Amino acid sequence: MRHMKLCLVAILICAAGLAAGCGGSNQDIGSTATLPPAWAAGRANISGRLYAPAGVSGAAAARSGMRTLFQANTFHDIAVAFASLAVYTMNADGQLVPLDSTYIATTDINGDFTIYYVLPVNNAIILGTKTVQINGQSKNLNLKSIISIHPSDVMKGIVTGVDVDAATSLTVAAMQQAVQTINANLPADQQITGADLPTETLNGIYDAVQAALAADQALASPAVDILGLVTEDITTTLTGTDTVAVQQLTNLTNSPGGATLATAITDLATKGSIRVTVLNASGAAIPGATVTVTVGGAAQSKTADSAGQALFGALTPLATATISVSAQGYASTTTSATVSSAGRVASVTLTLSASTTTAEPSVNGVVTSGGQPVADAAVALYNSAFSASTTTDSAGAYAFYDVPSGTYNILATKENYTLESSTVVVP
Repeated sequence: MRHMKLCLVAILICAAGLAAGCGGSNQDIGSTATLPPAWAAGRANISGRLYAPAGVSGAAAARSGMRTLFQANTFHDIAVAFASLAVYTMNADGQLVPLDSTYIATTDINGDFTIYYVLPVNNAIILGTKTVQINGQSKNLNLKSIISIHPSDVMKGIVTGVDVDAATSLTVAAMQQAVQTINANLPADQQITGADLPTETLNGIYDAVQAALAADQALASPAVDILGLVTEDITTTLTGTDTVAVQQLTNLTNSPGGATLATAITDLATKGSIRVTVLNASGAAIPGATVTVTVGGAAQSKTADSAGQALFGALTPLATATISVSAQGYASTTTSATVSSAGRVASVTLTLSASTTTAEPSVNGVVTSGGQPVADAAVALYNSAFSASTTTDSAGAYAFYDVPSGTYNILATKENYTLESSTVVVP
């Protein structure tokens, strides 16, 4: 067990205005002198690369011959330099609206970009655009990516490897179809947006799109016109419902490789989901927990991911589900919950108790300011493979249990206080 007195070796948060005794590395959130890192402001930077399909004029590509460095297929082929990017969300009509006017970027000579200081968001769409030459005509490239920023991403301060490419346009079209299908039967005050759809299901649809597209493009007469999918006339509004992508998606689902894709899209629009999060007593995730959900006598079992989560989709909307969870070193538990309505996700969080009464924290300590304990401060512990967060009690104390061995960043935050981060080694 590693015990830390934060006022001495790890973290000290000090009341704003009393920062003189806090050490040289302190940083006031919102200070005009220096911009704090993204994680200190509860945000994340998004980095990635924008691609165009084969057939786009070489003048739009990053550098001559760069295509050979990237994935060799016709829908994810050429890095695009000096293109504009912005972050959008999908409204209840299935149209894209800007998430924030400051979430913009331009790709560099290699097609790379970074969008700074993006708030946590579910199923946002990054839209990349550039005027290019297609068969001698000026067209607007219209390329997309779907991104969700989770608390673990905020802790790290960055989301990397975000590809903006042709295949995602079809996934966004599936989002539009699902939103419009669901909302057609709902009153205005109950309608959903793209952010309400299960991210994991959309990821699965994207994977199915990639596979179906690869199979389709290998045919002598492919069903999907890739260049037609991602290019528009110069005067076309790029944020409306993309009728071209919707038609191309229909073509793909009717193709020989599209049967699985069609089922996945139907499930997205007509079925419910449950996301189960498994935590320990300190609020840390329990990766590897076994989660079983039973609806109508049919049981599904999954292993919780690194965030302690497991998503169960394609469930009967509003049905009663029995949820059982077990993990090594913990007492098993069972509860019941109601499946979400169509297209949405019901979230269930279960906290497991240690199976013995002698469990000790891996990391614990006290957050102080001026020698006095600070209650209700948010404390985060994380590295590239593990993250957990908790809140200090009335005595300023916090604890993390079952933390794997390794070196971790640790930080504490609270409104109107200055933060300082440190590291801790768990043996």
